[in-house]
Amino acid sequence: MPYLIAIVRRTVGTIARIVSPPAQGATPVLPLCTESRSKVLHRVLQIEIMSSLHFATAEHGSLDNAQVAEVAVRSCPQSEFRNKSVLLIVPDGTRTAPVGTMFKAMHACVGEVAKSFDVLIALGTHQPMSEAGICKRLEISEADRREDFGAVRFFNHEWNNPAALKRIGTLTAEEVSQLTDGLFSMDVPVEINRKVFEYDKIIIVGPVFPHEVVGFSGGQQISFPGRWRA
Repeated sequence: MPYLIAIVRRTVGTIARIVSPPAQGATPVLPLCTESRSKVLHRVLQIEIMSSLHFATAEHGSLDNAQVAEVAVRSCPQSEFRNKSVLLIVPDGTRTAPVGTMFKAMHACVGEVAKSFDVLIALGTHQPMSEAGICKRLEISEADRREDFGAVRFFNHEWNNPAALKRIGTLTAEEVSQLTDGLFSMDVPVEINRKVFEYDKIIIVGPVFPHEVVGFSGGQQISFPGRWRA
């Protein structure tokens, strides 16, 4: 998982510069972290869906459900998901976005041809969401859950359960020292939710907006909270 390790390396360097006070009279500068869109996780499809919606909105002024469904179909051709296990990762209730609209559009597009279609709530270290809370997040009623989405399994990210995580590598103390200009020197284990390895396809849906600590929230931070991207 070299791509994931690269993300964490940039995270460590960024955090070190955030917590380190600038020299006298200097202006603090955060490193610009960019990643090629062609680099994706093995067996993972990451969709920066909000970008697609932004461009579509710029063209049409606003989007109705049919137009959102069109974006979903264009982004996720059924041929790539047929008989595949699919995990949809969405932010929890602390992030505002048309998550329910996207969930229903993705389910209608992909769910009918996929072997399975499940949802993982990207909590970070927030409190887990209840079944009712997840339904509210996905903008579906209890009746909808029973009648239309009964086969969809809901999971909360278990950040505090070592058994739910898988270590994919370690940043050495030497690497951390280089990344932080000597501010820190420790081994940093790199762990990710184990369910990522249990599915054929992963779709990430969520917003990107300013964050008071790390610059921007969302995007690839769903994989590794705290990673700042410009």
